[in-house]
Amino acid sequence: MNFDDETLYSLLPAIYRIRDGERGEPLLQLLGVIADEVRALEENLDQLYDDLFIETCAEWAVPYIGDALGAGLLTPGEGSSLRAYVANSIAYRRRKGTAAVLEQLARDITRWPAHAVEFFQALARTQHLAHVRDGGGTADLRDRNALDLLGTPFSRLAHTAEVRRIGSGRGRFNIPHIGIFLWRLTPYQMLRAPARGSRGLYHFSTLGTDLPLFSLPSTEEDISRISGEEHVPGAIRPGALEDDLREFMARSDSRPDTGWPGRSRLYGEGCALAVYRDGRLVPASAIVVADLSAWERPGPGKVAIDPERGRLAFPDGGSPAQVEVSYCYGFSADMGGGPYPRQRAADPDACVIRVSKNGACTTLQEARDRCLDIGESEGRRVLVIRVEDNGVYGGNFDIDLPPETAVTIEAGEGCRPTWRPVGNNVIRGAEGSSFSLDGFLVEGGLQIAGSPDIRITHTTLVPGWSLNQDGSPRYPRANSLQTSDASDRPGVTIHRSICGPLRIPADARPLTVSESILDAPPEDGSYPAVAGWESGEGPKAVMERCTVFGQVCVAELEASDSIFLIDVTVERRQAGCIRFSYVPGASRTPRRYRCQPDLSLEAARTAGDRTEQQIAALEAARRPAFTRRRYGRPGYAQLSAACSPDILTGAQNGSEMGAFNRLFQADRESNLRRVIDEYIRFGFEAGIFYVS
Repeated sequence: MNFDDETLYSLLPAIYRIRDGERGEPLLQLLGVIADEVRALEENLDQLYDDLFIETCAEWAVPYIGDALGAGLLTPGEGSSLRAYVANSIAYRRRKGTAAVLEQLARDITRWPAHAVEFFQALARTQHLAHVRDGGGTADLRDRNALDLLGTPFSRLAHTAEVRRIGSGRGRFNIPHIGIFLWRLTPYQMLRAPARGSRGLYHFSTLGTDLPLFSLPSTEEDISRISGEEHVPGAIRPGALEDDLREFMARSDSRPDTGWPGRSRLYGEGCALAVYRDGRLVPASAIVVADLSAWERPGPGKVAIDPERGRLAFPDGGSPAQVEVSYCYGFSADMGGGPYPRQRAADPDACVIRVSKNGACTTLQEARDRCLDIGESEGRRVLVIRVEDNGVYGGNFDIDLPPETAVTIEAGEGCRPTWRPVGNNVIRGAEGSSFSLDGFLVEGGLQIAGSPDIRITHTTLVPGWSLNQDGSPRYPRANSLQTSDASDRPGVTIHRSICGPLRIPADARPLTVSESILDAPPEDGSYPAVAGWESGEGPKAVMERCTVFGQVCVAELEASDSIFLIDVTVERRQAGCIRFSYVPGASRTPRRYRCQPDLSLEAARTAGDRTEQQIAALEAARRPAFTRRRYGRPGYAQLSAACSPDILTGAQNGSEMGAFNRLFQADRESNLRRVIDEYIRFGFEAGIFYVS
């Protein structure tokens, strides 16, 4: 029954309803209050029933159901759940001891793609005629795919035995060894983005740099079988792409409609790769895989792709007017400009101007003028410019912010447009006005005049303004955000973004940076990442969960869960604090609490059994190590698996220090190690390896 006030009221005798109507319906109002309580009680009873089942229970009930099943108590990261692990516990136990269950277990607990390898199957051995098995023998040097896969989890070549323990991460090929390989990088798909280049030679990246192209993993149809290369998000191998295209064309040749009967796994509409020439998809039959390190052009009617470098070449005389590409790149998290969902609070009073290459408004400058005109004529105070494609937009965007007005330039859902201005974009405004940039990849910088509020979210201000073909910064000492004059007093907030150097005067309002990467090329740390006018003292700063490549020179500093790779200099050390962070020993900072390497060095000196040389070696061992240091490379700013555990678990919440703190990668690995021994065969040992 629907227990609303009208339903309950209709159940009363008519005489009471008539008399209630004569008195202004106080009884109806009372029944409305009762109906609200009945609905709340009904919802609570429904939820209590749902809490009996792992598929529908509230998150707080998951550990209790897991305890009833005897599933080990694990540590869920913030915003994550162990629901899949608990739900599949019985299925795990039914298939205990198989590589398939280890693979699924790793995938459910860590939420990373996984692949399990029983290394005894890859051992070289002498064949017995009564029990002939695959494997053994020498490598076939004519098998290009087998050689490409050498050293990867999918290698098919035989190996001699190793005696080192697999638990140390060193030994692999031995009878009792099982390897669990994990892919930490996520593929981000760019759809119909303009290729960068001219005269028939292009880069997939809109920055014009070499970029390894990633695949989109396919869903496993049978969880009882081991995953293959197509089920994980790795960099696309040339041999894999060539085989995929060949298999696809073999299938299409057997059909009557040979023009475009379908799509391959890697190439085509909606796949990991696609090339559009003058608005039309280049068919798979025209695609060839080639080494374009020397930019060699393909033959007539063909289009060459180099997936290792992210390059594209058309034949001589076949340069198209427009080239668009769809591709995937690998990165660790939803940070910086990227085609991922971004939560925004919609303002019903906002004036929204939509921009796209095929829309009514095609440039940011035109959209800016329209917004300001509407704001002036209609008195609107919230102006939004929304770019709804992955296009490249050029030209400067100088703007005078009206008083008490908020102007936002944002990317549409699932889009990552590129903004390529000429020089700095000057944002002028008084205190009370604000400017926001959300979801963009910006080649260039922002220049602030006056005292507006500046908010940079989910945006990349390319370190070095732009990149050379090899990925090195084109202008290493160019600032990504700076003021026009030392007297400007902006308030700057940066969240989940990647930025180059910041130059903000000491008298400005506090700088707030959270879950972001600040990168100041060159890599030797000779240029400040945060400083004031003309590299002097910067403003007060609050930095949480940040990774900073470069010096930091500020007036005051509040920091937590961050990595400062180069020395930090704070003018006023009596105020502020640095907590649970890595700070080089020569830094001049306010008080520090549980920071590295201070914590480890203090413990070593207190023990009194270490020489100064050993203490210096201990300090060097605590220095953070990264998978990639240079912006634009897969694994950029990601802490290496070989990094010190004091850095990988040194944050306040037990996760890693730095910009990727919220990924809880240490907890994921710890949870997996905690339960894996329950599911492997007796006498076997498992090792965990990160592929990316």
